[in-house]
Amino acid sequence: MNNAISNRPVQVISNDYAGNNDVLAHARSSGFAVALLDGKTITSTRELLAQLADQLRFPEYFGYNWDALYDCLSDLAWEPGAKIIIYVESARDLYAVLPLDVLELTSIVVDVSMNNPDNIQSLFLMLVDTHLAQCLSKLLSQTDVFC
Repeated sequence: MNNAISNRPVQVISNDYAGNNDVLAHARSSGFAVALLDGKTITSTRELLAQLADQLRFPEYFGYNWDALYDCLSDLAWEPGAKIIIYVESARDLYAVLPLDVLELTSIVVDVSMNNPDNIQSLFLMLVDTHLAQCLSKLLSQTDVFC
């Protein structure tokens, strides 16, 4: 990852962070599959999971629930050697509509990253939003904030 970005699995990034423009380009050039989600447009758990499944090209057996997401992220047999970034723009908007889903997604990424040695340094969740960065930085111990 870019030296300006932490190696922690969950990162909350301010809209004003100077490195935002380069994060996705650098990630893709480093071989990461990127799921780019717009928090302003997602209105349901099903839609969130469907966008992740589509953008990350999950296998056909993906069950569109949190357990299935955990399984696909923790067992990358469907995509050996995969490196994944889930990049959520307008994260505060997503949090306003689906707060428990944002927390569940965060929990899954942290759990998969910390409990599966094969996924360390290969799975990241980036929540992009200035206000959310300020609020969540105090709540999540596995979070780095870039303002």
